[in-house]
Amino acid sequence: MSDEKISLSVTEAAKLLGIGRNLMLKLVTVPGFPAIRFKKNFNK
Repeated sequence: MSDEKISLSVTEAAKLLGIGRNLMLKLVTVPGFPAIRFKKNFNK
């Protein structure tokens, strides 16, 4: 099996695209933008 990542964090994607993190956060909320959200629950 390969250890390649199949997803990117918002910060990683922003760096790859050469844009700021704030702009990337706005882009992932645009309908049709290819993004998958994973909910993190820190209240256990």
